[in-house]
Amino acid sequence: MLNEELVILNKIQKYLKESYQNIGDAMISGGIDNMEKYKYMMGQAHAYLKISQEISNLLKPKEPKNDTEREQHSQTSSNSDPKTKSALLDKYEKENAEANQKEVDGYERIKTKNQINYLDLLDGD
Repeated sequence: MLNEELVILNKIQKYLKESYQNIGDAMISGGIDNMEKYKYMMGQAHAYLKISQEISNLLKPKEPKNDTEREQHSQTSSNSDPKTKSALLDKYEKENAEANQKEVDGYERIKTKNQINYLDLLDGD
C-alpha cells in the first residue's frame, strides 16, 4: 500500500474519531432531550466506531491459506521495500489500536452513563 493511501486512511480514521468524540461530548453535556435523539446519536457513534474498526481490519496483513499462497505471497513481498512497508504498517497499526481502544472505552463510558440517565428518567415518571 502506498504512503499516500495510508495518509488518506489515517485522515478518514481521524475524522471518524473526532466525530465519535463530538457525539460523546454532546451526550455527556446533556445535548439529548428525547429518546429519539438519543437513539439516533448512539447509532451514529456505533457506525463511526464500526467503520474505523473495519478500516483497521482491512489494513492488517492476512495470513495465506495454503503453502502455494504462502510462496506466492513471500515472492511478491520481496519485490517491494519490506522494511519501510513493515515499519509504516507497524506504526499505523499501533496508533490505530490505541485510538480504537480509546474509542471503545469512550463508547462504553457513554453507553453506561446514558443507561443510568435513561433509568433515572424512567424512575422520575
